[in-house]
Amino acid sequence: MAYDSCVPSVITTGHTKIMTLLGRLNAGATPEELFWLAEELEEVLLGHFEDEEGDGGLFPLLGAEHPDRSPEIRALEAEHLEIVDRLEALVEAARALPADGEEFVSALAELDGAIRSHERRETVLLEAVFSPNDAPVHLGGDGSGDPAQ
Repeated sequence: MAYDSCVPSVITTGHTKIMTLLGRLNAGATPEELFWLAEELEEVLLGHFEDEEGDGGLFPLLGAEHPDRSPEIRALEAEHLEIVDRLEALVEAARALPADGEEFVSALAELDGAIRSHERRETVLLEAVFSPNDAPVHLGGDGSGDPAQ
């Protein structure tokens, strides 16, 4: 293999940051606090997705070593674009509107679900590749927002 037999720490760190931010989004923050958390989440996701997709990133390595997983990898990359587009549009709309935040909170909750679902599918792929003997691999959270899980 061209990489270690465990998930690279930059990926697990990214997953932990994402799950921590999602947990904070669900911790009863005000709409204004949610806006700042959404901006922080956008920054973290962009960096994390670059670590996964960029030159020398995880997905190009997985694709080269496991061509049978290419459809899953392409689907995850497409979801990255969709998640970023949705989050960017949400943050831009929130910047433009001094609204009460109800629509923003609702849209953010929907996006939270999409990100968690994406992270679960990513976890399944990475566990299959990095832990072929069914040993668990810690990827920085269980999707609940609690990075300790």
